[in-house]
Amino acid sequence: MAEPIAAFLAWTPLQILRGMVLLIVCLVLSLGAGSVSANQSPTIILTLSSTSGMAPFDVVFDASQSTDNDGSIMRFDWQFGDGAGAEGPTALHRFVVAGEYTVMLSALDNEGAVSRAFVTINVDPRTIPFASFAYSVTGRPLEIRFDASYSKSERPVVSYQWNFGDGTDPVTCAPASEPGPPGGGPGTRPPGSQPGGWGGSGTRPPPSQPAAPGGPGTRPPATQPGAAADDSAA
Repeated sequence: MAEPIAAFLAWTPLQILRGMVLLIVCLVLSLGAGSVSANQSPTIILTLSSTSGMAPFDVVFDASQSTDNDGSIMRFDWQFGDGAGAEGPTALHRFVVAGEYTVMLSALDNEGAVSRAFVTINVDPRTIPFASFAYSVTGRPLEIRFDASYSKSERPVVSYQWNFGDGTDPVTCAPASEPGPPGGGPGTRPPGSQPGGWGGSGTRPPPSQPAAPGGPGTRPPATQPGAAADDSAA
C-alpha cells in the first residue's frame, strides 16, 4: 500500500494534472452513455371497417393514429395475405376469393425501428337465397295472399320484392315476424289498394259467363222445334 502512495507523491505537477483530466473525461463519458436511451419502436393503432363479410369483400384499413414517442413514423407497408400490398397510413383492399387472410402492417420510424401488427380477415362465399312462396285465395271480390316465409337463405333476408305480372310496379316488403291477416301480410295486395286489377292490383277476377235472358251467367230454357208459340196456334 505504501508503494503506490509513494509513487503518487513522486508525480510531478504535470503528471498530476494529466491524471485529473483523464479522470474527468472518463466520468463524462460514463455519465453520457448512461443518459442515452435506446430508440423506441412505433406504436401501431389499427382500425378496420370490418373483419368478415361475403366475397367480394372491401375492407378499409386505417393506421393514421399510430405514434412514435421518440421520433416519427416514416413508412407504412401493408401485406393483405392474398399476394397484394400497399403503402401509406390508410389502405382500401378488396378480397375477391373466399377464405381466411392474415393482414400484416409494418411501421418504420426515422431511426430504423420497425413495429408490426396482424389482423385476420374472414371472407365467406356469396350464396344466393332460395326463393319460394305459398298463396291463398279468399273473399269476394277475389283477394290473393302471398307468403314468402318459405324462402331459405344462409343470411338474414332483408327484403322481398314482388312482381305480380299485371303491369303495376313491383312491391318491396320487409320480412314480417309473424304472418298478418289477409290484406296485411308480406306480399298481400288488398282489394282496391292500387289501380289496375279487378279487386285490387295483383289479383284476377273469377271467370265470367256471357249474360243471357234469365239472369247473368244463366241460359234460357231449351225450346222444342215446332212447338206452339201461343194458345192461338192450337
